[in-house]
Amino acid sequence: MLSTSTFLALAMQCAASVHPDTTHEVARVESGFNPYAIAEIIPKVKRKPGDKGVVSYFPESKEAALKIVKNIELRNHRYSVGLMQITSTNFAKFGTTAEKMFDPCENLKVSEKILVDCYKRGGDLVRGLSCYYSGNPETGVKPEPEFNNTSYVQRIGFSPPDNKKVLLFPL
Repeated sequence: MLSTSTFLALAMQCAASVHPDTTHEVARVESGFNPYAIAEIIPKVKRKPGDKGVVSYFPESKEAALKIVKNIELRNHRYSVGLMQITSTNFAKFGTTAEKMFDPCENLKVSEKILVDCYKRGGDLVRGLSCYYSGNPETGVKPEPEFNNTSYVQRIGFSPPDNKKVLLFPL
């Protein structure tokens, strides 16, 4: 797990166009600052009633993380990795791999591209964060029963309808 000071230094170096408070809060929610965090996304057809649809792993080393990823890939499941939980479906688009995404700086660089793109498409930070979470500006603002009826945006630190907090500085 990265300390706050280490994380913020990396965020300012590797994702300079996103306010460090934004990257900090996203990493807190997504990975708990564990650069090796993995979330296996269980396909809907394989989920049991009441399942969240995600299995979280928190290995302590890159080697252990890569073994988990290999097993997930053998099951043909999608997954997210690293500090900012970059989804495997984004790897090709950003020319990266799971192994590279376990490098905190590389993970932050890709998250910066996604966050800035989502912010530009959404028009504000709330919609941008929703897009970062789900690929669209709506899903991330909907309460989720499996998360105590909070939305992703609320877990990041926004209370609806607060959209005045600006923590993203696009290029």
